[in-house]
Amino acid sequence: MEDLNHLWRNENGPQTSDLAHRYGVCVGAFNSPNISVVDIKNRSIEDDSEDFPGSFEAELAYMDQLEAESNNTDSQGLLGEGPESQETSVKWSRPTPPPLDPQRDPITFQQIDMDHYTGRARQGMPGAQLGPVPVIRMYGVTMEGNSVCCHIHGFSPYFFVLAPDTFINQHCKPFKDSLNRAVLNDMRFMVDTGVVGCSWVELPAGKYQLREKSKKVSRCQLEADISWEEFVSHAPEGEWSKVAPFRILSFDIECAGRKGIFPEPDHDPVIQIANMVVRQGDHEPFIRNVFTLDTCAPIVGSQVLSYTVEREMLEKWAEFVRELDPDILTGYNINNFDFPYLINRAKHLKVKNFTYLGRIKDIQSVIKEQMFQSKQMGRRENKSVNFEGRVPFDLFLVLVRDYKLRSYTLNSVSYHFLQEQKEDVHHNIITDLQNGNPQTRRRLAVYCLKDAYLPLRLLDKLMCIINYMEMARVTGVSLSSLLTRGQQIKVVSQLLRK
Repeated sequence: MEDLNHLWRNENGPQTSDLAHRYGVCVGAFNSPNISVVDIKNRSIEDDSEDFPGSFEAELAYMDQLEAESNNTDSQGLLGEGPESQETSVKWSRPTPPPLDPQRDPITFQQIDMDHYTGRARQGMPGAQLGPVPVIRMYGVTMEGNSVCCHIHGFSPYFFVLAPDTFINQHCKPFKDSLNRAVLNDMRFMVDTGVVGCSWVELPAGKYQLREKSKKVSRCQLEADISWEEFVSHAPEGEWSKVAPFRILSFDIECAGRKGIFPEPDHDPVIQIANMVVRQGDHEPFIRNVFTLDTCAPIVGSQVLSYTVEREMLEKWAEFVRELDPDILTGYNINNFDFPYLINRAKHLKVKNFTYLGRIKDIQSVIKEQMFQSKQMGRRENKSVNFEGRVPFDLFLVLVRDYKLRSYTLNSVSYHFLQEQKEDVHHNIITDLQNGNPQTRRRLAVYCLKDAYLPLRLLDKLMCIINYMEMARVTGVSLSSLLTRGQQIKVVSQLLRK
């Protein structure tokens, strides 16, 4: 959800005939063949007559038709109409990983994120065996779509410094305290082992230990331990330049604000959360759903999950994220609005376990104020939220960084690059639509789904994910560093590799 004060609609957007030509369908063929898109725009929000489809609804129906044909199943069986239909969530899970014999089968995955922690020494691994030891943690996805968490042992962070003749051991502690505040996010490890951002990593057979389910600390399907000298990082060339089927979750929230007041999480409820999920390399999302507060009429091509209590809706959405296990979280202005609003609202309602959204089971996602400064973008204040193992890819921040545009609202950006527009719902009537009936809430849900879909269309059109992955490979820094750091870290990374 972007700033509600900047929503607008350009009437010169794509026409129904253009969309029908693009998808090979007749928009008027769904539910009511005698109704045009113009009729829909003129409907009153209190109108509870037959549901009239718009052009975006035709797209949803077409996606559903394609999915039904590819799966050779009845598409209606995938549509939910409320909590009683939530057994369809089996579709959310990743494919089951094949049985692995660590002595015979290697594990190969494309790493997308990396962090480090101080933990206990593990038997059979190099390095100190007493006391806390440094461990590098890699997250990634196999070509089969299985998520991986790899703990890399034995690497001790270090640096070189010219010490004066008067330097003694007592000087080490303040020296360490000062330098530990400016750690370069595992860059030394990446340089020494030849790892670049988004590279393919192989755990050779007989060299790694596969963790049992009871000993896993992550939500990844495969979790392993290996020595830093045993794993193989493949240079991104030839067959290793491919991209794994990363799961990309785009979402948008709607809030029932008060008249003339921007929504505040301590007062205004979250009334809808729309989600679109696509695999990297595909053009259309394979999961399309919307979580709604109160009843909502069915939407062709989307799963509608309705709840009577906001706390339960937020709990179920957090469970959805954990079960889906996305690699990349995207949307429009999600870093500064959607994520902080959801976390603060869940805190206000005391929603159980909501903030455990990352891949490490015992680490909560928290909001931090972040100051970003570079010569290219100047000084900017942003919020950041940690999702260990997942990469927040806020499209709004990416476009501000990479493109010079007159306006950065989702509506104007979509029209500039896609010649498409948001659904025709003004922010002033969102609360009225919510307080109406199932049909008015359906209209709001379609609007919310479109706001979750447009970022995916923009990512695909502008090839943002691919471009950033290739930049990470060339410069040697992680994908998250490209999104949160300036230009200097790219230069330092390449200098260290010379």
